[in-house]
Amino acid sequence: MTKRIVFFLLLATLLPLFFAPQAAANEKLTTHMVTPPIPPSRYVMSYNASPVGLQKYALGIGERKRVFYLYVPRSLKPDASAMILLHEEGRDGISMADSWRKFAERHSAILAAPDADGGVWDFKTDQVFIDSLIKFLQQDKRINPRRIYLFGHSGGAVVALPLAAAFSERLAGAATHAGMVTNKSFLPVIKAAKRKIPLCVINGSDDKSTPAVRARYAAQLFADAGYPAAYVDLAGHNHWYYTLSDWINELAWRCIQDLAAK
Repeated sequence: MTKRIVFFLLLATLLPLFFAPQAAANEKLTTHMVTPPIPPSRYVMSYNASPVGLQKYALGIGERKRVFYLYVPRSLKPDASAMILLHEEGRDGISMADSWRKFAERHSAILAAPDADGGVWDFKTDQVFIDSLIKFLQQDKRINPRRIYLFGHSGGAVVALPLAAAFSERLAGAATHAGMVTNKSFLPVIKAAKRKIPLCVINGSDDKSTPAVRARYAAQLFADAGYPAAYVDLAGHNHWYYTLSDWINELAWRCIQDLAAK
């Protein structure tokens, strides 16, 4: 039995334990404490993404062209899910699409990973781009338009939180890694959403860039606004995503599905 198969059999066995809700200050928010499979001392602190197999597209947004990368798994089946993936500042969509390839093959999911303008996301200006990207995916006959999800890491997670609320009527769920609410102007957007979708906030307990208390507060804001929301604390984990990306991606997916089933 390969190490990869053993890893996911172990993950499938332990996830029910991970998702046994812990006591929380506010009962609306589901909280989990999870120990990652390897400690930060074994993280490989470099990551070079591969564009192999990715299809590059451009959408006309006003007078500009905005780029995103599409990955269609070899395992694709009809009525597929789609994942919109928002990268951290300074990287591009390739980094996220590459990090989600294994997930896409396991779950027969199409990946759409856009580039931020200049490497930096902006909620106000990027809404039009994400709106156009969602419409593009909804028109793809291979995709079930009711199974489009959103995930963001770091700077991508920061903007994914208000975007999840702004587009809640067209998204099935959302998750973030190392994200927090950084602007008070996001609060009315979160509260005003007509549809409350499953929302999972995942964060390392030792993340110095995104303090755990700030990430948990973001999850609490969504819970207080009526979303089925969860906060997942990764014991000892820091801000680095790429060594554990496949494990984190699976965790995010299971968390969303767990909330949706309640």
